[in-house]
Amino acid sequence: IAREVELAGVGLHTGAEVNLRLRPADPGSGILFRRVDLEGRPEVPARIEFMHEMPRRSTLREGPAEVQTIEHLMAVLSAFGIDNLVCELDGPEVPGMDGSSRDFVRALEEAGVKEQKEKVETYQVTDPISLNDGDWAIVALPRANGLRLTYTLGFPTPREVRQTYTFDLS
Repeated sequence: IAREVELAGVGLHTGAEVNLRLRPADPGSGILFRRVDLEGRPEVPARIEFMHEMPRRSTLREGPAEVQTIEHLMAVLSAFGIDNLVCELDGPEVPGMDGSSRDFVRALEEAGVKEQKEKVETYQVTDPISLNDGDWAIVALPRANGLRLTYTLGFPTPREVRQTYTFDLS
């Protein structure tokens, strides 16, 4: 990003009030979450090997550093093509804002995106991928002009509620 930007809100799962500061990072740094409320300001990179399973939220954990409900922020970073960023939090969870990604989009529009010259290694889906775990499923299908993603989520309530969303990325 071109400049620092801040957001504040409440975690959807923890109910903790949290301040989130998004700061520019050097090329090749990746996305890093820093817990400024913990001694030593421990960090956890946004990498698959640091994923920790928790119900209904994406969580990263390394040592004392844990950051919950990162998915809406990470989706917006991906959409903006941002792959080098420091996310400083003073609590255990990314703020939920209004429950969507809208406030993250607005914050990144305000911060601006700064192009970095270094080449980025990317991953391309070449074969179908599917994951499911009882009440949710996600399928990624490669297409000639992009990728089709389908996400299904069920809520185990007295009346089964199921939501499905499919979209194409080109």
